[in-house]
Amino acid sequence: MKRYARLMRDLLRLSAIAAIVGAVGLLLAACGSGGQDERQAQSADETVRSERQYRQASVLQQQDAEQTQVDVEIAIPSEIDFGHRAGLPFARNVVGDPEAPVLVIEYSDFQ
Repeated sequence: MKRYARLMRDLLRLSAIAAIVGAVGLLLAACGSGGQDERQAQSADETVRSERQYRQASVLQQQDAEQTQVDVEIAIPSEIDFGHRAGLPFARNVVGDPEAPVLVIEYSDFQ
């Protein structure tokens, strides 16, 4: 009986030590290392800088596109002057009356 009690007491001590070691391990894993935080901060700064540069380039592209779009709209006539479509109005890649009716026919095969 004494042997059983001693065995249970030792088992209880081992389980308590294992629980403490596990808790310390979890704490260390949650905290991480100090060097990793600095690398993450540098990576975040680089990401912010690249995003800012991308945004600035995008704004410049839009401004350039708006300027060239205005120039193109001024240079293009609004009516076709030659060929079998002479006299038809157009805007960019659309030819004809923008208010014309449209008929859509859909063909499908259910096999």
